Amino acid sequence: MRAVAILDPVGDAGIGGYTHELAQALSRAGVDVDVYCTQRPFAQRLSRLYSLIEVFGNTALDRGTIAQLYVEARAAREERPGHGESSVGRPDALDAYFDLLDRRPQRPTRVASVLADGGTGPARRAAGERVHESHGHALADHLRALCYDAVWSQWPELAPYDEALREQCAAGGAKIVHTVHNVLPHERQPGDVERHRAVYRSVDALVTHSAHSAAVLADVFPDTASRIVESRHGTYTLYPRITDARDRVRERIGASEDAIVALVFGVVRPYKNVDALLRAVLDERCADIQLVVAGWEWGYENGIAADRLGRTRSIVSQLGLENRVRLLPGPFGVAQTSALFEACDLVPLPYRESFGSGVLCLGMTFARHIVHTRAGGMDEYFDEYDAHTILEDADDGAIADGLVRAAAAVRARRHSEPAAAAQLTWDAIVAALLPRLDAVGSHAAVIR
Repeated sequence: MRAVAILDPVGDAGIGGYTHELAQALSRAGVDVDVYCTQRPFAQRLSRLYSLIEVFGNTALDRGTIAQLYVEARAAREERPGHGESSVGRPDALDAYFDLLDRRPQRPTRVASVLADGGTGPARRAAGERVHESHGHALADHLRALCYDAVWSQWPELAPYDEALREQCAAGGAKIVHTVHNVLPHERQPGDVERHRAVYRSVDALVTHSAHSAAVLADVFPDTASRIVESRHGTYTLYPRITDARDRVRERIGASEDAIVALVFGVVRPYKNVDALLRAVLDERCADIQLVVAGWEWGYENGIAADRLGRTRSIVSQLGLENRVRLLPGPFGVAQTSALFEACDLVPLPYRESFGSGVLCLGMTFARHIVHTRAGGMDEYFDEYDAHTILEDADDGAIADGLVRAAAAVRARRHSEPAAAAQLTWDAIVAALLPRLDAVGSHAAVIR
């Protein structure tokens, strides 16, 4: 592959951060990369080796507008010397966040009983928001005209463009690659299987992040088996180490020097099993573990309006854990994220289900001890990284046992960090991945 177009209609810190790391590594490997992305501040502020063309917005663009955006992005890329350091956020940005949080009144807890798992996610697309078939033609024509060797999508939905965009690109001779971040959505809705089958049917190569995800994909969609390419999710270069952040942040969250701080970071969703983690912290053996939940809730029917961690806050109140759990509503910028990870000791991932975890790789980026189930093949990531504790189950007792063992390991290693996992650097991942993608035949053209 000499030229690749990456399609990223999400562009947030999760998928957008992944796209950024992938594109940077492809560029360093000598591939000419253009990222077609959403119009969001996170993506706009990244320092890059690649071009960023913002075409995924609220309305579809005509070919002339897309072409002009492309010219402007390429010109900006040529003016950018190297990739440098990320400029997203400032190291002191978390202090400003805490100052603002301290000035806000404590939100009341208003839900009587929310301890049960469950809830489905909100609809992915509101009624009347269907895209028209013609909307994909302008972008497809543009991509075909530039003769990319591969068009690589990062998400099933490509709105505001129609879902035939991949097939239209394939008709122009490009190899179509899709990253399977989730085989199926975590919060299921009617039609999910059929919708994902249509996406998977239209691509030449499907990149999964574990043998587990590859097996699930082949089991649910048997015709994908010959087109699955396993490749790891890498650790991050995007998030800088902030050496002086640990003491500052721990002081702001009220954690003593000897406390073991466990960080739950990012979106709080049913499959992540945070409810069980909260109950596990009640175990008297976990008395010196302080839990920080930094993020926002998604996918619960019984959430609390106007409080991004309202459901979690209600559970904390019911369990009487207010002095042991600090809630920090997100999202967070890059420097804020770095500071939070610098301050913690453990990253608990008691997931009941998964197809991969960016937070796992983020915890390893900061050399933190990971507490995890085997869900989603997370146990496949520790060949070179010994700072982890496997949970044999996802219930309260197993999580409490794991936290106790992990806390002991942290204390034994208090003044040293585990070695980085060389296999999880993006340069190593891309070096192994490119030949495998080059070897994949053109399936999409045949099945149409």
